[in-house]
Formats: sequence, structure tokens, C-alpha cells
Amino acid sequence: MRGNIDSSTMWYAVMRKRTNGIFIGTLVFRHSDHHASLLSEGWEEVDVDEIRDVALQQP
Repeated sequence: MRGNIDSSTMWYAVMRKRTNGIFIGTLVFRHSDHHASLLSEGWEEVDVDEIRDVALQQP
């Protein structure tokens, strides 16, 4: 998932939810109604270090 060059984890959160054995994801504004709604529906924030670790493993 790629965000705009201006994307900052101060403003945005990467969210994921396991559905049918796979993860689906989205990028949302932190502290918004949509962010709160996703959290209440079982979505979880993905830690930046987890994303970075996966990106570094790519060839």
C-alpha cells in the first residue's frame, strides 16, 4: 500500500482486517469518525515498523 509523499503516521493510520483468510487494508485519517468506526468493527492499526520490515524483505 502506498500513500502520498505527504502521508505521515501523525495524520494517517494503516488499518487491516482478516476476512476469509486474507488481510484487507485501507489508509484512513487518524481520530476521524471513519477511523473509530473501523476500530469498532474489529479492524486493527498496523504498526509502521511492521510495514517497514516487510518492505525491506522485498527484492
